[in-house]
Amino acid sequence: MFINLQFSEESLAMQQNLREFMQGYVFPANRDWHRQSTDGAYPMAMIDSLKALAREAGVWNLFLPAPKVDEPGMRITNLDYAPLTEIMGRVPWASKVFNCNAPDIGNMELLHMFASAEQRERWLAPLLSGEAWPCFAMTEPDVACSDATNIQSAIRRGATNRLKAIARCCSRRYVSLSAISWERKGRASRWRKRVRIRCVSITACVRSARANWRGRRCARALERRASGRHLSEVANIQDWIGYSRVQIDKTRLWVLPAAWLMDQQGNQAARIDVSAIKLVAAQLQTRVLDRAILVFGAMEITPDTPLAFLFSRGRAMRFFDGPDEAHLRVLAGNKHGQAKANRGATLPYYTPYEEEEA
Repeated sequence: MFINLQFSEESLAMQQNLREFMQGYVFPANRDWHRQSTDGAYPMAMIDSLKALAREAGVWNLFLPAPKVDEPGMRITNLDYAPLTEIMGRVPWASKVFNCNAPDIGNMELLHMFASAEQRERWLAPLLSGEAWPCFAMTEPDVACSDATNIQSAIRRGATNRLKAIARCCSRRYVSLSAISWERKGRASRWRKRVRIRCVSITACVRSARANWRGRRCARALERRASGRHLSEVANIQDWIGYSRVQIDKTRLWVLPAAWLMDQQGNQAARIDVSAIKLVAAQLQTRVLDRAILVFGAMEITPDTPLAFLFSRGRAMRFFDGPDEAHLRVLAGNKHGQAKANRGATLPYYTPYEEEEA
């Protein structure tokens, strides 16, 4: 199978447009974002202002490859979208500006594919326009939800439909869970019990962005000195930088063919590759950041750099996108299935001992 990883002219132009937007608007706003975030401001007026600029600049809803006629979006392929996520990921909050942040995109993708006309009007339209703030109730406090059979939440149909649910990690003040909505202020951890809902179709949502600090680490190694020489001259640091370069490129070159396969054969065709990427990319982020933290020294534990935040976020991704062990089971199960389907195929590679005739 021939895989064409050449970006289209439209994608190259979009990448340049996005870089210019990041340089002109996002990076200058980074200091204000951190100040307002520390003060607990949410939602931030500055984000809404940047969203309006992003819509005008044509960098809005980049994630949706085939929006319907009445849905705002750029209609680019998954392959062409992949480098855009890398550009956005250089600032952890930037994807919100372009309406491409999790969990919003997962909710929008599923509503785009399966919602009824009523659900599209009530839920999807406000999400696509950036006027709603959804969340994803990721887990339950008393069970290991990596095994879906453990989930205790239940829906019982009756005169007054009730959802008995205990959900954690609802990350927004204004929360919509599937077709359920409520308004709530407070922390990210929520307990929900016996929520009354209208009888509608229930949908579930899942989805993420990465940032790496390899380049910043290289610059830092040129500045810091220890034992009479710059860190960039230390063999260990050079090894870390070299390994990081190779590992980042290796992961990138796994993502791009998976994106191409999704474009050509549908999302299900890339299911195994996506599990592998979720395993490798999340591990990569914490591994590269751990090296960067060692190079930066004590500075990394201050708010002056985002390293500590990015490291904890990277570790959290291994909850959001499923634990490593779950993805390993998927990969091993796939290989076992192939081996069973082709049992005996490796026999020609064996060289059994042949007894000599007497």
